[in-house]
Amino acid sequence: EDGGRQVALHLDLEPGKARERVVEIYLRARSRWEETGLQTAYLGLGVLRWRGRGRGAEGGEEGDVRCAPLLMQPVRIERRQAAGPYWIESAGDAAPNTTLVEWLRRDRGVSLAMEDPLPGDEHGVDVPGVLDAVRAQLEAAGERTLEVGGGAMLGIFEFQRLALWAELGRLADEGGALRVGSMVRHSAFEQPVDDGPLGRLLSMAARHVGHFPIRIRGTFGGSLAHADPAAEWCVIAALLDAEMEASNTGGARRIPASDFFRTVFTTALEPDELLTGVRLPKPPPTTRVGFQQFSRRAGDFAVAMAAAALDVRGGRVAEARIALGGVSDRPVRASGAEESLAGGPAEGGALAEAAEAAAREVDPLEDIHGSAEYRRDLVRVLTRRALEQAAAQQ
Repeated sequence: EDGGRQVALHLDLEPGKARERVVEIYLRARSRWEETGLQTAYLGLGVLRWRGRGRGAEGGEEGDVRCAPLLMQPVRIERRQAAGPYWIESAGDAAPNTTLVEWLRRDRGVSLAMEDPLPGDEHGVDVPGVLDAVRAQLEAAGERTLEVGGGAMLGIFEFQRLALWAELGRLADEGGALRVGSMVRHSAFEQPVDDGPLGRLLSMAARHVGHFPIRIRGTFGGSLAHADPAAEWCVIAALLDAEMEASNTGGARRIPASDFFRTVFTTALEPDELLTGVRLPKPPPTTRVGFQQFSRRAGDFAVAMAAAALDVRGGRVAEARIALGGVSDRPVRASGAEESLAGGPAEGGALAEAAEAAAREVDPLEDIHGSAEYRRDLVRVLTRRALEQAAAQQ
């Protein structure tokens, strides 16, 4: 139903199969709405088809035919009587499938201009007119691999899972840095993702992130954007001088970790920006790393934590990095302790002195989990342990 008008949908399925499919969509859409409040049931209008890149694409073999809706009409699926039919009602205005438009721009180099709101009249959107306009734009762009057709798709569309956002769940080696998409799961780092010290450091930290269900569902970027000063990834970002990639419709920018974390649960992201990725510089191969934290229970956020990276050359510390978490309103670097280690040996006395320096320079928070002096003592102990853990590596 659309504004009191009844529209018949002709499904390319046998009646029994069609009913099963509608029931499945109905149950999944209702479940997602109850769990998350997300609108996921849509009627896709107009279809763009293309061939994917098959395994044999380099040899000329084409992949499977793929398709995506051009326009998205949010709908509600309701059953008004226990034994009655399922009704599909409009739940808002139709709009361009902006995910598809952006994918075309990034992956195919095709800029598709689609009006929003879409052209139409009191009876609804002029779908044939919109499809004709898209065909004309593709023809003008010399695009022969994309085919525009009519028809409709009724289904569940969770846009974060579409092809456009695949890059958000990827790890990319950029030579001197590892780019982590913001939707990479915590569990991805339980095994080293890099052969060097960066891979070891990320694995050390990953083991402390929440519990197993959290690690397989939570994301690297989500933790950073949440900006809890007791979060492992925030401390790692501070330790490595990571760069955060913030994006909006106007483009993207990089924000150094030192500028990204403002205070508890507050970052430098603007209201219209998303964290789309993080660039983690790779430490030199001569770097040794350590990570230590203290929590009241396994899986809890840390009362305090320390991460260390020592670039040791010829028995001397060429560069030292120490980051602390859970003790301030943001992750902090222990710069005085770092300076005390530079040029000296990576051994017992020097490491203990650096830990004392870290404890002196920090201004710890005080809450129900521990006093300021308690946290200062934790900083001293955890920093020494992290440095000793690093120094013991070969």
